[in-house]
Amino acid sequence: MNDEYLVPLDQDHPGFRDPEYIRQRDEIAQAALDWRKARDLGNHLPIPRIPYLEHQHKIWEHIYTTILELSSKNAVTPVFDGLKDLDLNPKKIPELEHVNQRLEPKTGFRVVPVTGLVKSRYFFSCLTRREFFCTQYIRHHSAPDFTPEPDICHDVIGHVPLLMSEPIANCYVEFAQAALRATPEEIKQLEQLYWFTIEYGLCYENEKIKTYGAGNLSSIADLIRCVNPDLVRHEPFSIEVMLNQTYDPTIQQPVLFLAPSLEYALKHLSDYLNQTFIQTNRPVLPLDD
Repeated sequence: MNDEYLVPLDQDHPGFRDPEYIRQRDEIAQAALDWRKARDLGNHLPIPRIPYLEHQHKIWEHIYTTILELSSKNAVTPVFDGLKDLDLNPKKIPELEHVNQRLEPKTGFRVVPVTGLVKSRYFFSCLTRREFFCTQYIRHHSAPDFTPEPDICHDVIGHVPLLMSEPIANCYVEFAQAALRATPEEIKQLEQLYWFTIEYGLCYENEKIKTYGAGNLSSIADLIRCVNPDLVRHEPFSIEVMLNQTYDPTIQQPVLFLAPSLEYALKHLSDYLNQTFIQTNRPVLPLDD
């Protein structure tokens, strides 16, 4: 992996004021980078195992057990079923190899370690191989209920249950195939569309508002508030509007988009991505474009 694909993290993140937290994150990032470099050379090593601290396992237990309960009411059925099928240990932060043992037989996806945030085109390129970049650090203990960046809770509790569902997993791949054919300006729009669907999408299920978005599903605060129109403004599902709707990833979202059903959202996303990008003569662009 090229270091040019790394995106600097916000220095205002609460964890960056904690020297011990910084040291651990640096070690985790280096382990991920070493793993990917070895794989690029043809050496297939086990995914690094991280020596988490006891208080970090407690953070995981708080987040996982609370979200599992909330998801039974506020998550769409395929995603809640995916979370249960992962069979995660509530008292221990999961090893990525365990996650893959549950995930890969379902949809062919695997999680692979990543140092942190990466640029969009590189992130999407790995989805075409049914690989999902997964962070291994955990959010800082001072803010367990919401994180402004991905962490292992966001990736494993939020994204992996979506990837356990073949229709949703296929949508990830279609986003990737579209992004690799998109101009830089279109990439920005696809990021916005991905944000308001895969990350924060809402839909009706049995006449109740539920979420299929990984950002909502991995945040205790967001999983409670996202389905409540008194707390969050709900707008009708509209690809045209979402393509031009800006967002701030560091805050709880003030506007979310509500589809008539999960099937409706997935079909309209698939139609748009295929007709605009995939089923055209557009070439795949270089990763550093």
